[in-house]
Amino acid sequence: MAEGVEEVPKLDHVDGSTCHFTDGSTRDIDAIILCTGYQHHFPFMEDRLRLVTDNVLYPDKLYKGVFWEDNPNVMYIAMQDQYYTFTHFDVEAWLARDHVLGRFKLPSKKEMRADIEEWMKREGQCENAFDEIDFQADHVRDLMALTDYPDFDVQKTVEQWKEWEHDKDEQHRGLSEQVLRFADHRFAGPCTMATPWLQKMDDSMQSFMTDIVSPEPASPH
Repeated sequence: MAEGVEEVPKLDHVDGSTCHFTDGSTRDIDAIILCTGYQHHFPFMEDRLRLVTDNVLYPDKLYKGVFWEDNPNVMYIAMQDQYYTFTHFDVEAWLARDHVLGRFKLPSKKEMRADIEEWMKREGQCENAFDEIDFQADHVRDLMALTDYPDFDVQKTVEQWKEWEHDKDEQHRGLSEQVLRFADHRFAGPCTMATPWLQKMDDSMQSFMTDIVSPEPASPH
């Protein structure tokens, strides 16, 4: 267990800022983060504000994948099925920030609805994982164009994602010589890690920063 992380029993109930666990112990907390994985489950939201969706690349009712269509002051981050994961989360958060700060002005509700439908239509035309990677890369590009998000070579990441997807598919079909090695394939980039993925048990900031090495040319095969 990483330093600063504590495993506790199942949560029974919350009283104010105190969590009560099934073994009778308690902890005073500042915040609860609900990590639902691929399940979109928001019982704490009012019906008129609650996102109900399957795990898709572009959920309905979210303008730019972020703003609740019927009340854009409600914003959802990272509700999409993911390839880009944290890069996508980050650029969505920048757009949400800009809206809160008054830098990004929302269009009319009619324009938002048209934009949502256009993205959903395009998602419906995706035939395979490569199409989906292109789709989400374009979503990232679209969000970047609306903010001052730092520029990076999105097309290069598209090529790398497709190579990664190919390697993963070979693993699933039993063609990879070493099943657990696909996640260790090196790709040229600013955050190449020295420690093999399967041995990377410490997710602390210090471990991450000291494990970064100079980028190497992609040579997964």
